[in-house]
Amino acid sequence: MRFFLRMLGVLFLSICLVIAHIAVASSFGTPWNAINSIMGVCLSILVREEKGWVVWVSFVCHALIELYTKTPFGVLLLAGTCSLLFGYWIYSYIFTNQTWYSTLALSGIVMVMYRVLYTGSIVVATFAAGETFVFSTTILLTYVTELVFTTVMVLFTSLVFTKRTPRVSKDRYSVFGYGSSR
Repeated sequence: MRFFLRMLGVLFLSICLVIAHIAVASSFGTPWNAINSIMGVCLSILVREEKGWVVWVSFVCHALIELYTKTPFGVLLLAGTCSLLFGYWIYSYIFTNQTWYSTLALSGIVMVMYRVLYTGSIVVATFAAGETFVFSTTILLTYVTELVFTTVMVLFTSLVFTKRTPRVSKDRYSVFGYGSSR
């Protein structure tokens, strides 16, 4: 029963995030609609809760958002889920505290990885279809704007909603797991 309730909570949170993402992207002006609210909220939850269920929230959100995009199916799903999974691993084993600079670095790394995976998937899908992919400076400007605005959003929400004292987890202070307290 507990598992069922947890899955309903993940589904409800995912649907709310998708609705918020569509609302942000369609109602705000040019620089503000570049905020990737799904990744921003998932990263903020990751920094606050330090739990792996946020990867499942990202998976469900990106699977739902795939229904509304023109990209080939699986591009957003692969890029979003893999980048947040990698971000969870980085946060668990490398950035083990809740300081503002680790949050800034984590969100920057995850957003860069998200866009690299996204662009790589689009390039592969374009070449598989027999077409050519043109990478322009407009795309790069959009990626940089998204990186800056989403990172600032994650930094702001983590400063507001996290605990005030930075802490290091006792069981995750080593990069490779050696010397842990387990």
